[in-house]
Amino acid sequence: MREAIKDSDRLRHINECIEHIHDYLKGKSFEDMKANIMCYHAVVYNINNYR
Repeated sequence: MREAIKDSDRLRHINECIEHIHDYLKGKSFEDMKANIMCYHAVVYNINNYR
């Protein structure tokens, strides 16, 4: 069985995902993000990855 993730590690991981999303979307509108499939998938991946 895997070791439980510590709260501080989980919060650090959530913060990293949010920073990635912020970087991906910098200067882009929602329409820009939807039109760029790679950007869209990167954002969705990071949203799903920190749950």
